[in-house]
Amino acid sequence: MTSEDFHDLPSRKHMNKKNVASDQVAMQGSCFDEVEEIRKEGTSFPTYHSVTLLKDHDGRSKGVVTISRDTTQRKRAQKEVKELNSVVYNAIDGIAICNSKGRLTYVNKPYAEMHGYTPGEMIGMHVMDLCKKEERLSELEEKLESHKLIYTAKGILMDRYNLSEKESLERLQKESRNQRRKMKEIAQAVISSRSVLD
Repeated sequence: MTSEDFHDLPSRKHMNKKNVASDQVAMQGSCFDEVEEIRKEGTSFPTYHSVTLLKDHDGRSKGVVTISRDTTQRKRAQKEVKELNSVVYNAIDGIAICNSKGRLTYVNKPYAEMHGYTPGEMIGMHVMDLCKKEERLSELEEKLESHKLIYTAKGILMDRYNLSEKESLERLQKESRNQRRKMKEIAQAVISSRSVLD
């Protein structure tokens, strides 16, 4: 199959960049490209195209396999993300995004400037690093108190029900989910000898 033969294949008549793509398939055996396709009513839409030359047992060309993926939604999403990034980056207000561990994964310029950093310097910082030391200390004290209560409650459950440490923790977690209460509250109830787990 020559590149001239490839031009005449019906499945490729509607493709832009036809000469380059057909030459590449004829020479290399395949081609991957973003291509504008045309619908029956004449409107165009973006696709990602994969074209592979088919050969028989003797190595002679016998056709092509074309796989197309409509990328309209992906292109639209990319455009929306680009616009949103522009809005966030150019916003007057400081905007930051952190992961589930409290580490900053994105900050815009105003957010960084109000803290005296550049955006790049802030990536990976913990949001608590930006709070006053008194607030951070208060939060740490509260966490420590919760851990103490949970640890004590685990010990009580281990003794009362002959459970392992893991089993007692799982029981506290289960009750926390079932009652839709914080584990600290469940632990406090166990310590107070209320039979919330019976």
